[in-house]
Amino acid sequence: MSEQLDLLGEFGGFSGSSSSSVFYSISPQFERAKVARAAPPQPAPETPPTTVSEPEAAPEPPSVPAAVPRVITTREELVDMLRRRRDELGLTHQTIDGIAGLQDGYTSKLLAPKPIKNLGPMSFGAVLGALALGIVRIEFIEDPELAARMRPRWIRRTRPKFRTKRTRGALLQMASDRNVGAKNAEKR
Repeated sequence: MSEQLDLLGEFGGFSGSSSSSVFYSISPQFERAKVARAAPPQPAPETPPTTVSEPEAAPEPPSVPAAVPRVITTREELVDMLRRRRDELGLTHQTIDGIAGLQDGYTSKLLAPKPIKNLGPMSFGAVLGALALGIVRIEFIEDPELAARMRPRWIRRTRPKFRTKRTRGALLQMASDRNVGAKNAEKR
């Protein structure tokens, strides 16, 4: 704003062609504001100026143990493992939200004692990344006890396991040729 006022002051107050002269003036309120904004002259500093350094990052926590591989069989164990890792690193939910790119408070909903939200495809990967965790191996095994209970409910499929070669495109083309020919014969 002060630059614009200075430009108007240098302008000379007149504008336009000789036939239509217009006089521009600066409002008294702007003049007072310009004077009020002017900084008083500063005396020269007697002490050498101190160098401003960037703020230091928070000190690193003492050596954080690497995540120990764990066997997880239920959703509750998975959430519990994420809670333990959060506590090992000493992170707040807000920090995890910021690193993972989640909305504020979302980690609290995921890691609550009774979770309000479930880990989905996006939030699960984001929280794992924020906690520097990865999935190494997923292994599926058959539970003999559960299989024995489910076996009577399993119904074998009746259709063949292989796909038959379909000639659908050729059959449609031949059928359409017959229809076209029949329509042309009717028109004659």
